[in-house]
Amino acid sequence: MCVSRARVVRVLLLVTCLTAVPVLQGLAVESLQLSLGNVEGDGWSASDVELQLNWTGPARARTELTASSLQLPPQLGRVTQLHFTCDAADITPAAIACERGTLKLHSSKLGRQSVPVSFNYRHVDTRLLVRMRGIRTAGGRLTVAADYRDGQWSASIKGAGLVLADVATQLRAAGVELPALELQGSMDLDLDLAGGPAGLSGASFDAGIAAESFTDATGRYAGEQVNASLSGKARPRRYGWEIESRLTARQGAVYIEPLYVEVADQPIVADLAVGWWSARHRFRLHSFNYRDPGTLRLAGTGMVETGHEQPVRELQLELQDAVFPAAYERYLQPWLTGTLAGNLEMDGGLHGSLQVAGGQLAGVSVDLQGVSVRQNDGLFGFDRLTGELDWSNSTTPEYSTLAWDGGHVYRIDLGTSALEIESTGNSVRLVHPVRIP
Repeated sequence: MCVSRARVVRVLLLVTCLTAVPVLQGLAVESLQLSLGNVEGDGWSASDVELQLNWTGPARARTELTASSLQLPPQLGRVTQLHFTCDAADITPAAIACERGTLKLHSSKLGRQSVPVSFNYRHVDTRLLVRMRGIRTAGGRLTVAADYRDGQWSASIKGAGLVLADVATQLRAAGVELPALELQGSMDLDLDLAGGPAGLSGASFDAGIAAESFTDATGRYAGEQVNASLSGKARPRRYGWEIESRLTARQGAVYIEPLYVEVADQPIVADLAVGWWSARHRFRLHSFNYRDPGTLRLAGTGMVETGHEQPVRELQLELQDAVFPAAYERYLQPWLTGTLAGNLEMDGGLHGSLQVAGGQLAGVSVDLQGVSVRQNDGLFGFDRLTGELDWSNSTTPEYSTLAWDGGHVYRIDLGTSALEIESTGNSVRLVHPVRIP
């Protein structure tokens, strides 16, 4: 039997032959060899396909399938020298199954492989279940389980001991832009994919990262003993993608210029939900939450257009909690180095908000909650600052209050005092005169 450049549906001829197994065995046919030639489907093709069956018992045969090459979608590469064997395949009119098979091949992406394979194909509903274990890639191993039925498919991919440097190399080769980092460490991966005739319909992922260290040649990025996880899901849409993710850092220290963050007793968690409009180069930030327990809590929404001169077009940022001195030392001081505010001692806390509209700063609000601040060179200091500070970029006045229990500027004692402030987009004035003791 020979089928040249057959569409995948013509493989039904093969299925017909296999369902005739009882008849062949009744005729004392002990072996069967099928030369299928070239077989193709949507997005793939196989060349010089041959199947060898040697019956070893009722409805059971040693099965050998070979192909000189298998052409896959570009991101999966090309496979040659494909050789599948199963010593005990169960072949019945209802199904074909192999619990313990071996697949050998050479992949342009993964190199030479020899992996255990199991599969089950049911004729009645054309459902195919496949599982492959021990695929070598990126210095680790993958296990893949796939399910296909009536044009719908799903796949579960689990990776163990993947070397971070090798993963980064493969991602760059696939077109993903990444910083040029020197990476030491490994990761484990759980990836679930689903799709149909139109392509991928959704993905979920969970990656555990153990980075002994990472750095770049410019010194802008560095980290050590990082233990973190990244999980989430992604769904393609007509306009682009919808993505939800969570990053949890449980251990380690990270420097991303100019910030240095070291995980303390509790994990740092960041949640993100974003929509990507590819044609408009637009990110819609549906929600963002950042929690550094005992230090900082942030939440926000917004929109970024990467092709615009002012990329941040909209932003609603809520500073739910900032606790000093930790919030100052971790998130503010690095930006203030070299200024008068870069060498402070702080205590207390605050919360506030910030708004951007049309690419312009539209409003700021800060609620001071007993904040004490002292400049370490003695230039100024205030004890227990309290008040609500509001500003908006409009002609409508905003009114703020600010009070302190004690303070000084240079050697001038400010005592206990309070201010009432009126502000508009480009001006600030005191509502009442201030008396300094």
